[in-house]
Amino acid sequence: MVGLAELYRQQVEYNYGKSKYIKQFFRYPYSFVKARYYMFFAALLVWFLQRTDIDPNSVTKVYIALGIVSAIFLASGHSILMLLALFLIFSKGVVDWADGHLARLKKKQSLSGHILDIFGARVHSIAFFTALGFYQFQLHNEIWFLYLVCAYPISYGLLMHRFRYKYLFEHVQHAHSQI
Repeated sequence: MVGLAELYRQQVEYNYGKSKYIKQFFRYPYSFVKARYYMFFAALLVWFLQRTDIDPNSVTKVYIALGIVSAIFLASGHSILMLLALFLIFSKGVVDWADGHLARLKKKQSLSGHILDIFGARVHSIAFFTALGFYQFQLHNEIWFLYLVCAYPISYGLLMHRFRYKYLFEHVQHAHSQI
């Protein structure tokens, strides 16, 4: 079993090269603190999950479900549920960063897991903006917010069709260049 301190060190090491926010507190204080929050709690989550039979894709599916639940809470208009939704939206990165770390730790990295992770991020985005539209409709009773609620997911879906082919092409091209 890998200790929590080592898991946190792995998180920092893995993400250090990928993000300028982790290195520059004075330039990006919010993002720096948020990344540290994600890394610590992702390491804590991985510490709990490392000896279980839970696979990384299941963690990603929980991440996707949290996006949908947080959108429902945000759209509800109830103060407590909306605060809980904001906490879930802010904390989503913990689960997102934990699934990849767990996959690397258990040596279960896969293309399908990576695509599921990207899909989860898109679900979060669509759910968040859709929920904001419903919330604004409830707040102002303006019908055009409902039009935006419908237009955003449709537009995003059309872009995802193009993104799918572009992403897979780049992945295959990168894999081929490694040979």
